[in-house]
Amino acid sequence: MKAVSGSLKLNLALFKEIEAFTMMDAEIDDHTRSILDRGQRLIELLKQKANKPIPVEYQIVLIFAGTQGYFDKVSVQQVSVYKEYIINDLKQNYFNDNFYLAIDVNDNKMNEKVKQYLTSVVGKQL
Repeated sequence: MKAVSGSLKLNLALFKEIEAFTMMDAEIDDHTRSILDRGQRLIELLKQKANKPIPVEYQIVLIFAGTQGYFDKVSVQQVSVYKEYIINDLKQNYFNDNFYLAIDVNDNKMNEKVKQYLTSVVGKQL
C-alpha cells in the first residue's frame, strides 16, 4: 500500500497547490489542466460510502489505476461507475489466493509481477 500511495500523496499535494493557485488566475495551460483533472479523479476514486469501506486490496488496485493515468480519459462524473465496475470484476475474476499472496498490504514495495498484473487487469477495464 505504501508503494502505491506514495505517488497518490504527491499527486494530491500538487493538485491542491495548483488548485489554490488557479483560483487567483483563470488562465492555465494544458499540462496544468491535466494535473487538475487527474486530481479531481483521484479524489473521486478515494470516496467511499458511509459505513461501507472498500477493502485495502481493492483500494490498492484503484489507487494504482488512478496514479498511473488509467482514469485520465474517464470523465469525473463516470469515475464512480468505472470504480464499481473494476471492483465487481476483480471480485468475480481476479481475486484468488495467488493474488492475495502477491499483494502484501504491510509491504513497503510492490513487486514487478504485481505491477504487471495490475497493469493488465486495469488496462482491460478502461
